[in-house]
Amino acid sequence: NLSLNENKIWMSPGLFAAMTAVGYLKEEMPFGEKSHLLHKLLQESLPLLEQPGEYIITCAEELIRVFLLSKHQLTKRQVEEYQSRPKVMMQTGVVLGAPADSKAGKANSFPAFLKEFELAKLAFKSLADNPLLKAWEFTLASFSEINLDFCRWNLYSSLGFNSDDAGGIGHCLYQMISQKVEQANEHMREMQEEYNQVAVQMQYIEARFRSASTEKEINWLKMEHQSRQTELYHIEQVRSIAYEKATKTAGLYEFLMSQYDKLFYDYFQEVYDADLHDVASGPFDDSPAGFRLIYKYGRSNPSQWVRIYSLPDFIEALVSFFTLTEADLRVSTQVKGIEDELGLCITYLINHIRSDEFIESAFYRMAKAHGVPLVSDPLHNLDKIEKKPWVYTSGGSMSTLVSAYFRREEKPTEVARWVENETELLAFFIDTIKQLPQEMSGSYLKNRDRSMLIHSPTHAFLLKPGSFSQAWTSDMYTYSWIKQYYIEPRVRDIDAITIDEEIGQHLVDSLEKFVQRDYRPRFRQVFQKLPYSSSPGGFRTFLVNTIDGDRGLKTSRGPTLSVDEIDAVLYSHLPYTAKSDVRDLSLKAVSTVLADNPQFAAQSPEVVEAILRHLSYRGVVSAQELTNIVKAICCVVQRGTKSSKNLYKAILEELRSQKALFAAPLIFADSNWVKDYFAFVVNPATGQMELWSVDFYGTTGRQISYWKMWLNGSRKEPQWGIFNRPSEYA
Repeated sequence: NLSLNENKIWMSPGLFAAMTAVGYLKEEMPFGEKSHLLHKLLQESLPLLEQPGEYIITCAEELIRVFLLSKHQLTKRQVEEYQSRPKVMMQTGVVLGAPADSKAGKANSFPAFLKEFELAKLAFKSLADNPLLKAWEFTLASFSEINLDFCRWNLYSSLGFNSDDAGGIGHCLYQMISQKVEQANEHMREMQEEYNQVAVQMQYIEARFRSASTEKEINWLKMEHQSRQTELYHIEQVRSIAYEKATKTAGLYEFLMSQYDKLFYDYFQEVYDADLHDVASGPFDDSPAGFRLIYKYGRSNPSQWVRIYSLPDFIEALVSFFTLTEADLRVSTQVKGIEDELGLCITYLINHIRSDEFIESAFYRMAKAHGVPLVSDPLHNLDKIEKKPWVYTSGGSMSTLVSAYFRREEKPTEVARWVENETELLAFFIDTIKQLPQEMSGSYLKNRDRSMLIHSPTHAFLLKPGSFSQAWTSDMYTYSWIKQYYIEPRVRDIDAITIDEEIGQHLVDSLEKFVQRDYRPRFRQVFQKLPYSSSPGGFRTFLVNTIDGDRGLKTSRGPTLSVDEIDAVLYSHLPYTAKSDVRDLSLKAVSTVLADNPQFAAQSPEVVEAILRHLSYRGVVSAQELTNIVKAICCVVQRGTKSSKNLYKAILEELRSQKALFAAPLIFADSNWVKDYFAFVVNPATGQMELWSVDFYGTTGRQISYWKMWLNGSRKEPQWGIFNRPSEYA
């Protein structure tokens, strides 16, 4: 948002460094001139982001890319097509004496763009990232998964070594070699038939020789017999060679598979990559990290190895591998005599590797091997594929990381399971804490800040047993406690809420802020008329159905307003309080919060009256607004924003006790992010308990939809896990 962005991305020191490295900005330029030029470049480059609307979701790398695309007058598609060419087509040597033209200039722009792109990224990272911290982070992450044989397994899976892997190299070679074996067998049958014919002719000549009457006839028969005998010997020799050739050809498949299996070690290797950009990640996932394939050209010097970053790189590496290894295979005794057949097989294999059939089948084999969902049309959805043949995300193993970091010979004790709903997950947490020794569980009651290591299938964070001690200190059956003491009371509060036209209009006004500016007029027009009265769930259904049924509220990426955004607004704004009740609620809350200072409490009525006079003409106040009103009264009364007690927490507790706010969610973990905590929230629109990311006090939040696959039982691996013996990693 260029007009309202408080951070002003065009003033970023990191982007200054990046654009200075490529010569767009000069080091000696004043700050104001740099920001002006960068802002101008940003305005010119916006169309290249292909994200129409006021708000744009992007990152520094994408901004640097579009800056340089604009500078070189290129498009992203042109660069992708250039990078997809075979390596020999990318040579951009200049022919002396050749006249300059626009096509030659455009061709030379591609390597210049790629070189400047890498320089700009390096300059940005050198300023934005701390090298020592990054080295430490990558070292720790590399502890999480170390398996020298994994490269062989990964390649074996993606290439399809088995003869029954449709589209794989094993299937391709098996078909080709089977065809050659059949041809060799057919040649042997022809030789055998010819041998039989000559043998019959010899028998005939021998019979005539016994009945010959003249010397001339006898001499002629001797000559014919010797000729047929020589021909028969030649056929035997050819048949013997054909048999040996057929036998070797029949064993060629097993020989090639075993040799390639050994040669992979010399030509390929995997390295840990903590900064993957090959996979698009959600906002609730850790930054993608995993392993990347390296092609070594059969050399031992690591400086000559190259990392594989794209599909064309992967294909060219395979072609190079099968081409270079052919010379080594030809000198083997198992191939002697069938060199031509070997050459034809490798040529056929290389052509197959370049085909879409092989590439698509490789993606499907990878998905099957790693147990992840198949992505339809993989060649056009590469950013959605987590497990590619040349790079795959891998969080590693938390147990391996913990044991390596704390120098334990054995892995730490862990309890893990997969769940089919949020209730099972919460029960898993509660039952795990219940089973702890009494001394250990007592320490969590005394110190609510104590933590335990826990991990979801994709993220590691800190479990806070003290924050939900009411759950695991109860003697009730766990599922009964969840239902009776957590879910049902909140559902009753939700059922008591009615959204009339005035409340509905206030909610629509709040939701409009999340709609792109170009779609806001249509949004206001569509929601001019609202239901006279509805429940929170009914109101949400009305919003969703209306947006889905209106073409004017659809963008290229889907509806202008997501269900998660609607639920988040309902959660933070409900329940509403009538304006006539605000005075009494506020006075009672302030009097309770400031009860330890009677002088301040005595001034509250006057301050409340003054603030209420400045409220808008609306007859209702949202939960969020009511909280802000009480905070404002407390600050005015005590003449300051600081206090010896946590006023905000006290205000929330008081308003929640008066049912003016929703009951506090069950916060169970520190998310290991900047300000988010994980909590179980009863969604006011559905009445169902869900896993949300909330603020420290649980007043605002949002459902973690990206993790739904790990909560509905559709994915059984990997599992949720808790390291339930903190003494092993203290």
